[in-house]
Amino acid sequence: MVGQHGENLGFLLSLPRSGSTLLSVMLDNHSEIASPTEPWIMLALQQLAHVDIRHPANAQSVGKAIRDFTAGEAGLAAARAAACTLYDHALNGKTLLIDKTPRYYLILDYINQIFPQAKYLWLVRNPFAIAASYKTTWNVDLPDLIANRVDDSNVFDFVLGLETLEAFAGTMGKAVHRIQYEALVTDPSGIMAGVLEFLGFPPADMEKLTDLSHQKRTADSFGDPKILSTTAPHTRSIDGWEALFSPAELQTLFDAVGRERLERLGYGDTVQRLMALGVEDRGQAPVHALLEHVSSLLAIRYNDIERVTTHGIPLSHHIQERARYVVAGDDAWDARYADRATLDQTLAFIAQERADYSRQHALQAEEIAKRDLMVKERDEEIGNRGRHIAMQDERIAQLIAERDKAIHERDTLQQAIHKQDEALVMIEENRSALRTALRERDEQIAALMNSPSWKLTAPLRALSGSNKPK
Repeated sequence: MVGQHGENLGFLLSLPRSGSTLLSVMLDNHSEIASPTEPWIMLALQQLAHVDIRHPANAQSVGKAIRDFTAGEAGLAAARAAACTLYDHALNGKTLLIDKTPRYYLILDYINQIFPQAKYLWLVRNPFAIAASYKTTWNVDLPDLIANRVDDSNVFDFVLGLETLEAFAGTMGKAVHRIQYEALVTDPSGIMAGVLEFLGFPPADMEKLTDLSHQKRTADSFGDPKILSTTAPHTRSIDGWEALFSPAELQTLFDAVGRERLERLGYGDTVQRLMALGVEDRGQAPVHALLEHVSSLLAIRYNDIERVTTHGIPLSHHIQERARYVVAGDDAWDARYADRATLDQTLAFIAQERADYSRQHALQAEEIAKRDLMVKERDEEIGNRGRHIAMQDERIAQLIAERDKAIHERDTLQQAIHKQDEALVMIEENRSALRTALRERDEQIAALMNSPSWKLTAPLRALSGSNKPK
C-alpha cells in the first residue's frame, strides 16, 4: 500500500523519448514493483479546479467553487487520498509503485509537497538522441519548432524539461537516483542492480527483468510504441543523430542545450563531435534567451487557464462560439461559412420580395428610399470618421517617430557633451600636473643656485663657461 507521505511510491522522471518505457517495463517485470503505463494522474490533480472553457456548468463557477471548497491543507489531503487510492489499485498485489509520466517535470514541487517521502529515478539520455527520436518516432521536428519559437509542448519538454529536472535532482540530493540511458542499454543487469538497491530491494533475476517479450503493454498504451517489438535492451538507438540533422539544425539544438549542460550530464564527447561538425559554441547567452522565451510561453498558458476559471474574462456566447470552432476544427469552420452563404441567399430573396412589394405601394417605397438614404449618409459619415481617425493615427505615429528621433538625437548630443566634458577634465588634470611639475623644477633650480656649493663652485663654472644648472 502506498503511504500518505509517499512510502512505497517512486517516480520515474525523464524527458519524453528518453527510454523511460524500456526502464518502466523492466521494473514492472519485478515481482514486487508495479510500473503501469503513464498514469498522468498528478497533472490532473494539480489542475483540479480547472475545467474546459466549454463546460456546460460554466468553467468559472466550477473553478471558483472547487477552489473555495479545497482551499488549504484540505485540498492537498484530497489530492493525496485520490492518488493513493488509484496507486493502490494499480499495485495488483505488489509492494512498490513507480509512476512513469515524463511531463511531471511541470509539477515536481507539487508532487514533492504531496508525497515528501517518495523516491525518484532520473533517466538521462543524450539530448541529441532524444531530438532524433522525436523526429523518427513522432515526426516532430524539434529544431524547426525551436528556431521558430513555436508555442508547443514538445519545445517545453526539450528546453524547460532539462532545466527543471537537473535543478530538481540537485535540490533533492539522495532522494534522486540518476540513470544514464546509454549505460542502461549497454549493461542492463549492472544498472538494474543499482536501481533495485536504491529502491530497497535485494538482487533479483536480471534475466527475467530484461526479458521484454512478456510485457503487458498494448498498441494503444502511452509510451514508446517500439517497445512492443522489443524483446531485450539494445544499443541500436544510442547513435545516429548526426546523420539525421543538418549542421544548422544541430546548431539550433546545441544553442538550446548549451555546452555546460551537456558536459554536466556526461556528454562531453558529444560536444567534441559537434565541434568537429562545425557547430559553434556561442556560450550561455542563447541558452538563457531561449529558456526565458519558452518560460514566458508556459506562463501565458497557465495565465490563460487561470483567466478562464477565475472570472478573468467574461465567458460570453461569442467566446463560447470561438472555442467551439477551435475544438471542432477547420471543417466545422468552413461549414459555418457555408451556412452563412445560405443565409445571404435567403436575405437576398427577401430583399427582392420587399422591392416588389414596394413598387406596388409607392408610399412604402418612398419611406424605404428615405431610410436607405439615411443609411447611406450614416455609412458615409462612418467612412469619413474612419478616414479622419486613420489620418489622426498616422499623424500620431508621425509625431511619435519625430519624438523618438528627437530623443535619440538629444541622447546622442548628451553623450557627446559628456565625452567632451570628460576630455576637458582630463586636459585640466594634465595641465595641473604639468604646472606642478614645472613649479617643483623651478623650486629645485632656485634651491640649487642658492646653495653654498653652487656659490663656491661659481669660479669653476665661469672658467668652463657654464653658470646655470641644466
